[in-house]
Amino acid sequence: MTTFTPKNYQQAALDALGDFFRACNNNASAAKAFMQTTEELHGNALPYHSLPGFSADMPYFCLRIPTGGGKTWLAAKSVSLINLHLLCTEYSVILWLVPSEQIREQTLAGLKDRGHPLHAALREAGAVTVLTLEEAKSLPRPTLDTSTTVIVATRQAFQVENETTRKRL
Repeated sequence: MTTFTPKNYQQAALDALGDFFRACNNNASAAKAFMQTTEELHGNALPYHSLPGFSADMPYFCLRIPTGGGKTWLAAKSVSLINLHLLCTEYSVILWLVPSEQIREQTLAGLKDRGHPLHAALREAGAVTVLTLEEAKSLPRPTLDTSTTVIVATRQAFQVENETTRKRL
């Protein structure tokens, strides 16, 4: 198995994410949690902007990491933090959206390969099942009860009804 040592900024991002998730549970408010976390990190409480169309207190986050900065690895590492500190559950269902078919194939390969750092990071969440959207359509219920299930798909896979938003190859 290939080991991966995070860079300082990657570990800092994961630490901040864990702090935000814990604060969400302690405050029962994503807005308060975000303000508390940013106050602790930056000395200045930043405002929380809720997602349109969702509950104002639904926690969400965006990690801004430069190209080549390990975003996919950070996302895989985040799954255990989400389960433990945000959802407070042993298993969850993760919909992992990627921007292109090529990235979907690369992501699937890394998450499924037991010797890959992406799989190792994901396995910190415990038992995991990684599936394509097509495979998930026939997913048996016991899988959901015994592992965190990660479904990797392109954003375009959900836009089949609107031809104007589909990419032409």
